[in-house]
Amino acid sequence: MIHQRGTEYTEEGEEIMRAVWVLFLSLCVAGIAVAQDQASKWDGASGMYTFLHGDDTVQIVIQHGKLSGYVTRKEHGTLVDQKFQSALLEGDRMTWSTVPTHGTYYTFEGQLTHDANAAKDKRGFYKIKGTVTVHESGKQQEKQITMQSLPESQQKS
Repeated sequence: MIHQRGTEYTEEGEEIMRAVWVLFLSLCVAGIAVAQDQASKWDGASGMYTFLHGDDTVQIVIQHGKLSGYVTRKEHGTLVDQKFQSALLEGDRMTWSTVPTHGTYYTFEGQLTHDANAAKDKRGFYKIKGTVTVHESGKQQEKQITMQSLPESQQKS
């Protein structure tokens, strides 16, 4: 008989505890594998997306479930890149905000989807629907948008 701090454990009880630990560890490993699979589910969605105006784009980079990117916009005839200051991808939910540049920055919250009926090399295979907030000169303007992925042939270098 095994004793520990005044509590008796039988060999049968010890086997049950061992089985419980094995089950627990197995579930943890399975949970980690599922989480990693879910995290990398959207890795193929990396690329350039339409944004607010004709020449504006958002470059989305998803690697191993981690989100980064930048907005490219035209300001007084010059292209301005604004990197994501913070970015988060949880499942298909995406949030990000850009670094302020010339008094303007963007925040976004939305959902990433893909069109199962479209070809991957077509505009809009991936879509990101949500709310963008434009922060400019101390004012905020919210707008519902749908960003569409651009095929490689339409992506700027």
